[in-house]
Amino acid sequence: VAFSHTFPFTEKVIANSPQLNMITICRGGPVNATIEAATEPGVLVSYTPGRNATATAEHTVGMIVASARQIAQRHLEVINGDWRSDYYRFENVGPEIGSSTVGVIGYGNVGRRVAHIIAAFGGQILVYDPWAKDRNGPENLEFVESLEDLLRNSNIVTIHARVTEDNHQMMNADAFALMPENSIFINCARGPLVDYDALADAIDSGHLFAAGLDCLPEEPLPADHRLISTPRITITPHLGGASKEASRLA
Repeated sequence: VAFSHTFPFTEKVIANSPQLNMITICRGGPVNATIEAATEPGVLVSYTPGRNATATAEHTVGMIVASARQIAQRHLEVINGDWRSDYYRFENVGPEIGSSTVGVIGYGNVGRRVAHIIAAFGGQILVYDPWAKDRNGPENLEFVESLEDLLRNSNIVTIHARVTEDNHQMMNADAFALMPENSIFINCARGPLVDYDALADAIDSGHLFAAGLDCLPEEPLPADHRLISTPRITITPHLGGASKEASRLA
C-alpha cells in the first residue's frame, strides 16, 4: 500500500510495482494517479474528498474580497511610499459582495461552502452544476440551467470544477465576453479550466475589473509571464487548500 500527497503514480511507476495493491492519495482528488493504469492490474485507488474543501472555500472568498478591494495591490503601493487618493473615484472602486450576484460554477465540496459563506455577506448566488444531486442551499441561492445564464447574470464568477476532456479552457474569450462589464473572475480550482490570455485580454480591455488566481497556466509562474504584468490580478501560489486543519485531516 502506497500513501502519497503529490508523488505521481504514472503508468511506468505502477507497471514497475508488481506488489502494489492500493494507492491512497491524501488529496481532494486522485489527480496524481493514472487511474487507467491502476485499474488494469487491479490496484485500488482511494483519495480524501473534501479534506481541504473548507480551506479552499475560505481562500476563494478571501480572493474575492482581495480582488474587489485590490488589497494586495494597495498594500504594495503603501509600503513603497505611494499613498494615492484617486482610488475613491467611482471608476476605480470595486463592488460590494453583499450587493453582488456571485456565480458559482460547480456545487461540490468547495463550491457549496463558497456559496454558504457568500450567503452570509447577503449576496445573491447563482449556481451552475448539471450533475449536482443535492441542490439544497440558502434562500438567496438559485440554480441556473446553463453556464451562459450564470455568466450573463453574475458580476463575480468563481469556478470549482475538476478538469475533464469537455471543460478544458471552458472560461475562454467567449465566456468572458458574456460576463457583465467590470466583473470579477476567480479561479481556485484548476489551471486548465481557463484561457489565461483571454482573461488578460478581458482585463486589459477594461471589460473585466479584476481577477483572483490560485491556479495558473504554469506553476511556478515564469517571471516574465503576461499575468504578472496585467493590472488588477491577485495571484497566490496554489495554496488555497493549505491550512492546519487540512494537514491534520490528512
